Amino acid sequence: MKNVTTHVFALALAASCFCSLVVAGEKIAKSDPDPVQPILDRLAKMDFAEQQAWLRRLEDRSARAARLSLNPEQSDRQQALVRSLLHRKMITWQVLREAIHQTDSLERKAVDRLAERYRNKVLEAFREWPAEAGRRAKAWETTLREWKNAGKNFEQQDRLIDWLESSIGPIPERPIVDGQQPPAETAPQGPSEAVKPRPPKPTPKPIPKPAPKLPEKPVEEPSKPEPPRPVEQPLPPAEAVAPEKPAQPRRPERVPFALPTETQVPPPSPVKPVAPAEPTGKLPAGSVRVNADELAVRIAGCNMAFRALESELDEKGTWDAARLEPLVNRLKILVVRRGDLDLFRELLPADKRSTVAKLEKSKSAVSQLGARIFEARRTASSEEFKGTEASRRVELGRLEMLSRRLAETAAKGKKAQSP
Repeated sequence: MKNVTTHVFALALAASCFCSLVVAGEKIAKSDPDPVQPILDRLAKMDFAEQQAWLRRLEDRSARAARLSLNPEQSDRQQALVRSLLHRKMITWQVLREAIHQTDSLERKAVDRLAERYRNKVLEAFREWPAEAGRRAKAWETTLREWKNAGKNFEQQDRLIDWLESSIGPIPERPIVDGQQPPAETAPQGPSEAVKPRPPKPTPKPIPKPAPKLPEKPVEEPSKPEPPRPVEQPLPPAEAVAPEKPAQPRRPERVPFALPTETQVPPPSPVKPVAPAEPTGKLPAGSVRVNADELAVRIAGCNMAFRALESELDEKGTWDAARLEPLVNRLKILVVRRGDLDLFRELLPADKRSTVAKLEKSKSAVSQLGARIFEARRTASSEEFKGTEASRRVELGRLEMLSRRLAETAAKGKKAQSP
């Protein structure tokens, strides 16, 4: 009977432990959502050109984080791994998730290394000024705390790296104060050479020459090395200018370092912007007249040019930067022309506006051109490319420039077409 009771108690204890583990697991699953899924959801809502720009930025972030956190050999291997994930013929969501995890891990290591370098740099440069060292350390702690409170957002992680790099680099060097540190050139010289700079000091030789002429001004001669201004001599405050000159070098001695880069304000530009001219009054109604027939002809020509560009992008063949660059230029001109014609069409009265055809949107041409640029980049990165490594890098650079120009054109067209 005792054995049966013992077995029943053991089974009850095991069941209670299992239930508590299940409940704890459910709580952990609910409190730890997938941080990558919201990024993928936002990426799915972008158009093709925006997605390509986002992927290029992800590749650049991964490459920079690898250079900052790994040695050169490991950095090359890691960059090749991420490049192989992002330059496939078909990028799945699982592959993109892996690329984001790889980049996130590299950037976290880069943040740790840069933070350590920042602390060491501050302690080394401001060893004799603990207040300034404490201020900079507090600035870093505040930035890190705000970033952690924001949830360590992956999309803002590169901004933290930018802040650390900009804060580490421009820390000023310690100035050499007279009487404290010898110049670098006299340090390796011997004692016999160190005595040589002393002979030039006996400059009182020219003092006895003007002494009989001006017995009261031998002291002013070394402080007046600029005699080409005889007109300023009759001014009475000439003697007051002399004590101001030796007083100026005392100011930089009190502040041995320039202001930190976080608090420096760039000087204003000497060229003041010219304010745009404002109209003196409102234009009277009916003062702007648009020829509806001529506008309809121009709109038809613009729509036909868009269709011709789209049909040319549908052609088969090998796509490279030389073939795509004229098409990007044509699309940019068409987008600008479409915006101008749309403005003139809005100036028409409502009854005439209905008789003029609407302008076609540039979204289809932008998507086709972006797909062709992506195809050309894939060909240049694969073994199908016929050429040297130098020509491959040049081709990829031209395609990168065309992709950026296409993104700018798409943004302008989207802004012009928005109601």
